[in-house]
Amino acid sequence: MHRQAETTVGPRPVTPVAAMDDGSILAAVNPAHIDTLVVEIWDGQANLRSPLGTHLAHEPRTWVGGINRTEVFGWDLKLAPWGDLAVVTSSERYEIRAFAKDGTLARIVRMEHALRAPTRADVEGWIEAEVVRQVPEPLVGLVATPEGLTIHEIGEDYILGRVEDELGVNYVQLWPLERVGAG
Repeated sequence: MHRQAETTVGPRPVTPVAAMDDGSILAAVNPAHIDTLVVEIWDGQANLRSPLGTHLAHEPRTWVGGINRTEVFGWDLKLAPWGDLAVVTSSERYEIRAFAKDGTLARIVRMEHALRAPTRADVEGWIEAEVVRQVPEPLVGLVATPEGLTIHEIGEDYILGRVEDELGVNYVQLWPLERVGAG
C-alpha cells in the first residue's frame, strides 16, 4: 500500500500497521517530525474506509547526543487489531480504546488502580532493557581490521566495510572472519 495523505505539513506516507480480521488495513500517517498521528482504516485496494481520528503520537522526546530519546517510562500510541475492532490507545495509563470499522468509539477498557512512583529497581530494569534493545549483542573477542576500514556490517563469518584511497575513491571490501581459539 503506497498512499500519501495530506497533512498540515504537506503530503505524508500512509504506513500500514496491521491487517484486520476482514482484510482491511489499520494504517497511520507517518508521524516523523510531528507529535500527532492520523489513524485510519483502509480497504485491501488501498482506499480509505474510515478515519479513526488524530491522536497524540508520543510523549515529547528529548534530543541527547544527536539521538531522539524517549523519557524514562515515557508513553506512546499503541495501534492493533482486536477482533473486528481497532485499538488506538496511549500507553500512558491502563486504558484501551477500541474503535469500530466505521470510526466510532466502540469500547473502553480501564483498570482502576493507584499510580505509584517507580522504584530504583524499576528505573535500573528500564535502563537495562533499553541498552539490550538498542545495542546489538557484541562480537565477543578481538577483531583486527585493515587500517582505514570503516565497518558497515559484521556477519557470522564476514566483515563488510569501506576504504578510501588517497584520491578519495571509495572501495567496498568483504573480509572473512576467522575464529581462532573458539571452543
